[in-house]
Amino acid sequence: MYALIVQNSVSQYPYSIKSLKTAYPNVSFPKDLSSDILNVHNVYLVQKTDRPAVTYEQNAVEVNPVLENGEWVQKWNVEVSSSDEISSRISHETVAVRSQRDDRLKNSDWTQMPDSPLSDASKALWATYRQSLRDMTNQSGFPFSVTYPDEPVSP
Repeated sequence: MYALIVQNSVSQYPYSIKSLKTAYPNVSFPKDLSSDILNVHNVYLVQKTDRPAVTYEQNAVEVNPVLENGEWVQKWNVEVSSSDEISSRISHETVAVRSQRDDRLKNSDWTQMPDSPLSDASKALWATYRQSLRDMTNQSGFPFSVTYPDEPVSP
């Protein structure tokens, strides 16, 4: 990842080797471009940084790199998400959590069948587990912070 730097200011970011070659069509560049060759053409490598952690109500937005200790470093801003983005994320996560929950319910259907080999006490434990799965949507952190109940252990 590169930036075109003019007078110590970001002129274009991101910038690519293809852009450099297009800007200088009459220059024959070597296959492997050293930082010295790039710097002569005002092109500098940008050191990557980790994208900041954000909540579903935020966006991490990459901004122009900043010169720090002689190196250009990738920077991020954390911005508030739009109501449409938030709504979409909630919807998507709700579908994902309910799908996992529904799979757990489906995989435990057999425990409630009349011909199930489980004892009445075990069936009751499984019925409680299944109700806990159904009640997950009432958890305070739903859908982004949910706790799945543990499957019962037969006595």
